[in-house]
Amino acid sequence: MEIQDKVIVVTGAGGAFAREIVLGLLAEGARVAAVDHREQNLADTASRADAGGRLSTHVAPLSDRAAIEALPEAVLAAHGAIDALAHVGGSIHATQPLSQLPVEEIEQVISNNLLGAVYINKAFLPHLLERPEASLVNFSHAGALSAIPGQGGYTTSKGGVRAWTETLAAELADTSVVVTVAFPGDIGPAPATSAEDAARQTIDAIKRGPRRVLIGQDAVELDRLSRADD
Repeated sequence: MEIQDKVIVVTGAGGAFAREIVLGLLAEGARVAAVDHREQNLADTASRADAGGRLSTHVAPLSDRAAIEALPEAVLAAHGAIDALAHVGGSIHATQPLSQLPVEEIEQVISNNLLGAVYINKAFLPHLLERPEASLVNFSHAGALSAIPGQGGYTTSKGGVRAWTETLAAELADTSVVVTVAFPGDIGPAPATSAEDAARQTIDAIKRGPRRVLIGQDAVELDRLSRADD
């Protein structure tokens, strides 16, 4: 999919990684609807973008179904169309064995990560299906490929996102919507993958439309381990 003049929704856009996606898309001529649950974080993203009317910001917690379901109309009011969704947003928990991790924290990450993906995909899919070409990229995690001890609640929720997204990809294979599941590893200062590089790979996935994309060498290695286990 060509990026120029397309309207692309990016969730988690107040965070360092998704912010780089927003800035990269704007640099390539896209119009962007940035979504986050913190208004100040969105203001920070907007101040760095300096994109005028090509950027709109929308406050909506991922676990708030009503707020998510209201988003498409707000995006349409700002931009007139919806061509792509990059669902990056989510939450994590402290590193802790599942036997010690409180049920309430597990419930929270499942609500934000898995149900959040369900809510936002269901809200935007009807609009994406109306476009002659469209992209939907959901972020799972490398931990959904092979176990990461201490992050079981988080990776369980992201494993659900993987299954959800792969099912969507199969069901929408004959439509105009290209569905991609992304598996990032650690994103941050070296030796992790930088936010800028991860954003570049994400934007490339929106353009090319692969079924899956591995972001970072650690993600590639976990994918290799998962295949070896098979």
